[in-house]
Amino acid sequence: YIQTIRAANGGHIDLSGLTTIATIGGNMLTIAPSAGGSIDLSSLSEAGRTTFVASAGVTLDLPGLASLTTGTLTVEDGGTLNASALTSLTSTPLTVSGTGTLTAPVLATLSNSSLTLNSAADVSLPGLTSIAGGVSEFTVNVTSGTNLSLPALTNTDFTVFTVQGTGVLTAPVLSSATNTRWILNGGAQVSLPGLTTYSWTRNGYYTIFDVDGVDSHLDVSAVATLTVNTGSSYIQTIRATNGGHIDLSGLTTIATIGGNMLTIAPSAGGSIDLSSLSEAGRTTFVASAGVILDLPGLTSLTTGTLTVEDGGTLNASALTSLTSTPLTVSGTGTLTAPVLATLSNSSLTLNSGANVSLPGLTSIEGDTSEFTVTVKNGTTLNLPALTSTDYAVFTVQGAGVLTTPILASATNTRWILSGGAQVSLPGLTTYSWTRNGYYTIADVDGAGSLLDLSAVTTLTVNTGSSYIQTIRATNGGHIDLSGLITITTVATNRLTVTASGSGSVVDLTGLTTYDASSVSFDPQNGGSILL
Repeated sequence: YIQTIRAANGGHIDLSGLTTIATIGGNMLTIAPSAGGSIDLSSLSEAGRTTFVASAGVTLDLPGLASLTTGTLTVEDGGTLNASALTSLTSTPLTVSGTGTLTAPVLATLSNSSLTLNSAADVSLPGLTSIAGGVSEFTVNVTSGTNLSLPALTNTDFTVFTVQGTGVLTAPVLSSATNTRWILNGGAQVSLPGLTTYSWTRNGYYTIFDVDGVDSHLDVSAVATLTVNTGSSYIQTIRATNGGHIDLSGLTTIATIGGNMLTIAPSAGGSIDLSSLSEAGRTTFVASAGVILDLPGLTSLTTGTLTVEDGGTLNASALTSLTSTPLTVSGTGTLTAPVLATLSNSSLTLNSGANVSLPGLTSIEGDTSEFTVTVKNGTTLNLPALTSTDYAVFTVQGAGVLTTPILASATNTRWILSGGAQVSLPGLTTYSWTRNGYYTIADVDGAGSLLDLSAVTTLTVNTGSSYIQTIRATNGGHIDLSGLITITTVATNRLTVTASGSGSVVDLTGLTTYDASSVSFDPQNGGSILL
């Protein structure tokens, strides 16, 4: 239950000898002078589960109160609350509205306590050094037109700062933030010049920086290292939307521990400055429509994701390698990665008319699993420097265009063409398969589909056991292996060549050397194998 002590309309209650308020169990006490009423609490030093309300025209003095637990402090518009000895609030919401005045010069700690400013409130807490939650986060709300000054704040944990519109928050010496979220909207601007270290250890999926709206700006440019290390595999997000901007220009390292991931996703004209980022692990970068995402210092990315959506732009001028990092480009999205040399265990997908050139890419390779390069209908992928592939699957569909003019060596590489796709590999002279399992290493389907491997002179199948690999043309597909001279099948390995359906052709007119006991030719349903 809640009991109340009230003085109103000039009434006065003298409790000057009261030192302790003890509320047992779930009980609460409310002390609420109003309309010019007054209550003398000049000796009160200890209070639990107590709500203090300073309403309009009221001055509520608490000169001896050093701490408050599981209570409430409310300063309404036109009210005054003086707490000159107060050092800590625990599980105690603090709210100040309008022209309400709060004086708490030595308040040092907010623990599990929210802080809210409403309706042009102007609050300074010069002694506050720490805001911390426990297992739940607590909010600091700075609404439009209010001002919160925290000149001594140095650390936060399990806290959400929400700043709206013309609300002003200053925390010039905040240096360490853990499990702290920042939400800005409506043109709010916050600068944290002392914040050098940021870490997230809380389980769950959260947007840790969320800045929305034209002129909304979060300056965390002093942060050099951002660490995500929860107890499991969670994804945290940094997001700027609708013209909002996040300045992370000093960030050099993103460290994601264990199975954790971080997603960086500006959208709808939002922007994020990552101009100094050089090292990132387990990070997803998304450039959506209307967004330019620049990563000028990033040289490598491991176990991440790069996504360029239709109308987005991603510039990675220093990127040399991707490892276990899918890369996807869609539509009119633009990817600039001129020195990207190696894709390792990383898929590459083009969607919806995308046109991508990777002029520095020399190698695409998997490990023990294969990875796909998918060129869909109407897309173009230019790989002018590619020389070798391993554990890769090239899938080309319809009017998709793939150019690899100097690819010279392919190992454990599969080619899947359909819908009239045509691929020519004029530099590929040597092809080998060493991977265990049963695979169709060249699979060309549909009228007009053509895989030109006419430069290949030697094909070797040498797995660790008795497996069958297949070369197949179906439904009018054509595979040109007219330059192939030798097929080598080691030990008990076998190769089957199949042409099925009218107009399907596998051209082997140059073949002279093979083992008839391990290489078989199987034309079906009007298909042709030319020997």
